[in-house]
Amino acid sequence: MFSSSLKPLVAIAVLFSATAGLIGCGGGSGTDDADVGPPPVRPVTGAEGRWAGRSSTGYDVMLTVLDSGENWGIYTRGPVIHGAFHGTSVAVGGQLRGSAALVDYERDGRVSTSLYSGSYIPQRQLEAGFVFDVFTAGYVPSFGQAATTAAVAGNYLGRVGGWPTPLALTINADGGLISTQPTPACLVRGSIGPRAGGRGVYDLRASFTGDGCPLPHGTGVAGIGVLDGGRLSLVSVAPSLVDFFVFQGQR
Repeated sequence: MFSSSLKPLVAIAVLFSATAGLIGCGGGSGTDDADVGPPPVRPVTGAEGRWAGRSSTGYDVMLTVLDSGENWGIYTRGPVIHGAFHGTSVAVGGQLRGSAALVDYERDGRVSTSLYSGSYIPQRQLEAGFVFDVFTAGYVPSFGQAATTAAVAGNYLGRVGGWPTPLALTINADGGLISTQPTPACLVRGSIGPRAGGRGVYDLRASFTGDGCPLPHGTGVAGIGVLDGGRLSLVSVAPSLVDFFVFQGQR
């Protein structure tokens, strides 16, 4: 899906992901029952945070670095999701280094891996890249505002990476998540709730039933969700490390 001229972004996006411990530590690691209230707040450290910026190849990139060093991100142009990434990094003394797994929807959902390096100023700026593609981003202050189940509850309609059909999701007051029309051939069911640590990040778990889904029947994924006003972004992956579920929708 990426042309050869865009391959560097694969590396840059990959940049923030890793193939190790995808499900075990970080996104989706909570219990099946969503937390209703915000968890206790603790200090932000290192490169932790939510970062938004643009790559030198013209993609808008949203990156979330968790306190565990786990990273989740999406890159887009306009409303179209072109790819997503997940992995881990180590941040010490303003320097960032890690490895990543990237799903590229311009190449029919191909997944690749790569290394990356960069630098950061805590809660201010992050820059990283590979070869000649660079991602420069600013810190998103809302990361420091504790997520709540009440805030994310509602109905969302949006796009799924690599899938042409719009997807409607409903999140209930208890954090239960379920798909609704206009996708009767697919049932998406799961849960979303505040991630421990008191940040603006949600843990996500979901499963897919039916032959009209963006992922194969019976697939389960785990990952994170972030809320920007009325826009919900979900990034998750199955234990196979091959099947990504990436969603952006508006309430």
